Amino acid sequence: MKFIFCMVIIRLSDDNQKTISTLETIFPYVKFHFINVGDKFNSAFEIDDFTVDVYLRLLIPLIIPNYEKIIYLDSDTIVKNDISELFHFKTLNFSIAAVKDALVFN
Repeated sequence: MKFIFCMVIIRLSDDNQKTISTLETIFPYVKFHFINVGDKFNSAFEIDDFTVDVYLRLLIPLIIPNYEKIIYLDSDTIVKNDISELFHFKTLNFSIAAVKDALVFN
């Protein structure tokens, strides 16, 4: 199985994209695809906790329409086991499966 990591980015230099892409030579079952949304969200309204990042998460099906299933992970998420278990997780008739954030600070 080949894993395609679609990275929706706003600002990530070409050098950093190349550095990340070098992982493809170390892990031949991994492919990185960078989707630069650039300044398309500059005029987005940020309301309370609804930042541009939240909009991007909600719009993933529109930003990345060519996939039947997508696993979204924050950039600070550590996966300690085989990520394919998440991919094969049955969501039944639901469009989204999620977990509650364990560390919520008020």
